[in-house]
Amino acid sequence: MKKYLLDCEIDSNEKDQIVRRKLIKEFSVLPKEFLSKMRHFQPQVGCPNKCGFCSQFSGNKIESFTIDDLKNVICAIKYTAQKYVSNKPYLAWDRKEHRIGVIFPYLDNDIGNYELLDQFIKLCYDELGVKVRISTVTYSRHNKLMQAVHNNIVNTNIINGLAGVRISLAPFGLAWESNSDKYSIDEYEKDIVNFLNIYKKYYDLVGSGSRKFCIELRYKPLINLEPINVYNYNGYYVIRANDELFISDIKTEKLDISFVKDAMDHNLIFSNCGYKFRHYKHTKDIPIEIIKTMEFEVVDLYAFSNIDGIYYCINPKLNELGNYGYIIYPKTEKRTNSGILIIERFLLNAMAKIKLKYNLKLSDKFENATYSDVENVRKELIKCSNSYKTVGKEYISKYIIEEVVVLFDILVKALKESNYPASCIFDKDFTIDTGIICNLGRGINYFKKLVSKVNEPLTPIHERNYGKISSTMVKEGYAWRLSCYRNNTIIIQKLNLADTSDESGQVKFSKIIGNNMFNNNIQDCQYDTKFLVPGEKL
Repeated sequence: MKKYLLDCEIDSNEKDQIVRRKLIKEFSVLPKEFLSKMRHFQPQVGCPNKCGFCSQFSGNKIESFTIDDLKNVICAIKYTAQKYVSNKPYLAWDRKEHRIGVIFPYLDNDIGNYELLDQFIKLCYDELGVKVRISTVTYSRHNKLMQAVHNNIVNTNIINGLAGVRISLAPFGLAWESNSDKYSIDEYEKDIVNFLNIYKKYYDLVGSGSRKFCIELRYKPLINLEPINVYNYNGYYVIRANDELFISDIKTEKLDISFVKDAMDHNLIFSNCGYKFRHYKHTKDIPIEIIKTMEFEVVDLYAFSNIDGIYYCINPKLNELGNYGYIIYPKTEKRTNSGILIIERFLLNAMAKIKLKYNLKLSDKFENATYSDVENVRKELIKCSNSYKTVGKEYISKYIIEEVVVLFDILVKALKESNYPASCIFDKDFTIDTGIICNLGRGINYFKKLVSKVNEPLTPIHERNYGKISSTMVKEGYAWRLSCYRNNTIIIQKLNLADTSDESGQVKFSKIIGNNMFNNNIQDCQYDTKFLVPGEKL
């Protein structure tokens, strides 16, 4: 009987051969796109970080493939794929919509904490000809096993199997949200420094970029719940938000709803040009007839709609001077609260002001930047905070200090201590400021009932990312997932990414394969000290 072996093997035992034959049989009856369109190949599920915002509701029980499991699954993939293609890659070879020959080993896990990550990358690259992208909030530097794993990745040929490394810097893990003195932001900062030090070699090799090496910043949403009134005044469309008033430049009783037209354009291309509105400030208790004689600024306003009804986007687009936008949500039958979501990009605005002094645009590289320039960015943030405090908007002033400046300080200190140039902070491809989190998973808890359903888009950027009309998820269409699963099994799923925000969910096909074929390594993070999390003290 034919033996199924990997290139790195001379032989394997009969037990593994039985598993491989069973898997090949199972894989072979699935459609070819199971392999050709595979997106998520996960050797691990569950996450020890317990982030308050988790887009996938990850549990804290870690289940992961052992080395034997890895070899058996990868061997079965390889021999099944050879029925369709004669050359590598043996996975994701037809995923033209998003990165041919690249797999993502994460979905409801943090792959940076997988104890066999180095071996996984090596096997995927050597045996299947695919590269692996890493995304992580980092890991505890006190975990000696993980230290060895990550050092092995960058200091051997395994580094060639990487398809990008992303660090997610966001205030949602135990270091931020736990009341226990077992965790601290200072410890978390040191863990980030440690990761940056280890992966400096990879950064020097490939440079910056979302598909190379980068740090993504994500923030909590900044919301002020307040009364919103929408009405008609002499044929003009009027929106009153607390002490601010917006009056349409032309007479209109109804606004046409906008949607994202080109999901692949980060400049936000909408289906219409929106409307010009006159924005009057400090209008509380003043009759509208008098307000119309006051000073105003002209703003761009777009009407969007989600499952809860209409919402209004004020200056939502980012330009070379930054962004000073916000979104107004009136109450509807489904939207129980009304209020304003600030989408102003405080850090990018501050960077734009510093770059402008050097005749640079926000999107330009700033190769000669110094850490003195970085300190000036911080000063601009403080100045912005003070200006909001002066006009009585203390909730914005406080947010800038407690959310934006805190994250910025961690970023700066970590990069400085790990000897990255100051230009990295001004490099839009290295420091990727994504703005506020999306309404995905547990993130809904931060939006103060401005949205009624998990995964429903709340902003034009959310619409571009995962909305149902036109989004990057709609463009990508279907993808497949093979993952380690509970009780010594694996799960195979076909995901319709366009249905991220649909009540039916992404999963359109699901199959569990097991019957004691695997040796999944299972630890409950609540009791296993092996899984130290970022920011945890020894």
